[in-house]
Formats: sequence, C-alpha cells, structure tokens
Amino acid sequence: ARDINVASYVRRITERNDKIFVWGTEPAIYVMSDRLPVGKYSVAYHIIDFGKLPETYELLTSQKPRIIIVHEKEKYDFPQLNSLLISEYASVKRFDDMKIYLKVNNSEL
Repeated sequence: ARDINVASYVRRITERNDKIFVWGTEPAIYVMSDRLPVGKYSVAYHIIDFGKLPETYELLTSQKPRIIIVHEKEKYDFPQLNSLLISEYASVKRFDDMKIYLKVNNSEL
C-alpha cells in the first residue's frame, strides 16, 4: 500500500515527462507512477554494486528531477544525495518510511 500511495502522490504533483529518482529498493514506484527514472539504475544496490554513485550524482545535478524519493531505511549511504536534498529540495510528504522531496531551486519552476 505504501508504494501505491507514493506513486499516486507522484502522479498528482508531477507531469508525465518529469523524471523522478528513488533512493531505495522500490523500482515498482517508477512503473506505478508512470514516471521514468534518472539514469538506467532503478535501485540503490545496483548503483552501489556497479560503482555508479558519481555517475548518478552527475545525472541528478544535470537532469534535476522534480521529485526525489528516499527510503529512510536504505542501508546504503549516498552523502552527495543528502547534500543535494538540503540545498535544492524540500521535504513535502512522507508515507511510512518513504520521504518525498520536491525540487525548489529550479529555474524552470
């Protein structure tokens, strides 16, 4: 139910062509929200296992997803993501242990 609620909320506050990013192990959110991920890796452990943290951070800063969803119990740390969330995003909603951040310092908004 949590992922369905997250996906429904994402659909309501984003446009169809907006990309999103989920830091966790919930790839179904992309499908249920009908939104594409930033980059080709849809789960945190793939980003970690394939050594793609720097590439993922670069994609986040260049593509500027409107929404970033963080599973607060994710066991992998992504310090650059934390910095990005602090400087460019605002926490707007929580569903259990999933926190949704909205881009605020975006010149397109």
